[in-house]
Amino acid sequence: MKRSILFLLITAVAISSCNLSGYKKTKSGLYYKIVTSGGKTPMKPGQFAKIQMIGYVHDSLFFNTNEGLPYYTPVDSVGRPHDVTELFKYFGEGDSVVVIQSVDTLAKMPGFRMPPFFHKGDKIKSCLKVVKVFNTLDEAQKSFETDKVIAAGKEEIKNKAAFEKSQKELDDYIVKNKINATKTADGLYIEVKQAGTGELADSGKIVGVKYRGTLLNGTLFDSNMGPDRKDTLTFPVGTGDMIKGFDQGIKGQRVGAQVRVYVPSKVGYGANGRGDVIKPFDNLIFDINLLSVRNMEIVRNKIQPDPTQATNK
Repeated sequence: MKRSILFLLITAVAISSCNLSGYKKTKSGLYYKIVTSGGKTPMKPGQFAKIQMIGYVHDSLFFNTNEGLPYYTPVDSVGRPHDVTELFKYFGEGDSVVVIQSVDTLAKMPGFRMPPFFHKGDKIKSCLKVVKVFNTLDEAQKSFETDKVIAAGKEEIKNKAAFEKSQKELDDYIVKNKINATKTADGLYIEVKQAGTGELADSGKIVGVKYRGTLLNGTLFDSNMGPDRKDTLTFPVGTGDMIKGFDQGIKGQRVGAQVRVYVPSKVGYGANGRGDVIKPFDNLIFDINLLSVRNMEIVRNKIQPDPTQATNK
């Protein structure tokens, strides 16, 4: 842990104070400088390297392998031009290096796809540390599998904190707006606008609903309500066809019910988000009108033809 923190500090200083003084330049125009030396011999073709990397554009962080998996790569005899692999022959285990790449040069490389946050004239400033050099693929693979477990643990801790934060935001929203809603064990809030009196929506039933989905700030992201929408959303309850929060909001309601469901991100779209509007860990609000409830077998009988009739035709 202390080594990771030290590496981040060295990186921050190197990047923020970066100029070309003391840098060496390759034929492809790549600038590099060894900040700290591990004192080991340079890597050789046929070996494999485990590398931690941090990258900046306009002094803004855009990737950091310390937050996930380290970069594992074979050491080639040449390396790709204007790429950090071009420099491997100069580095050894334990070395920390600052590298400066030109976006204009990268844009000329075959197959390069320009990310939206790169612009003409930009410089990519990266700091990498050669953590470990392996002599065989088997050694590198074993280390990689171990790091995958560690990275998964980091991601789980990170997500847990983010989910707790979004749940608190939703709890505060309910209190601030004095909403009379029932909270479930998953942190979901259900506000019944109108109780239903018809068939009960339960697991294994097919329901038909009208709905409207927004973020907490009122931004609309989906709806089949309104005079221009004649379609009804139908889905089986409790089968995972819908996000968990939507499913839980409708389960236990009766036909005719009108509910507003406040969905915390952990039972919404979670850490992935959805599309351009729903960001990771966004809480959601759904207005749902339950129009119909049918048995699964009735639906199956309607959509599956009788095999005997099909044979007689």
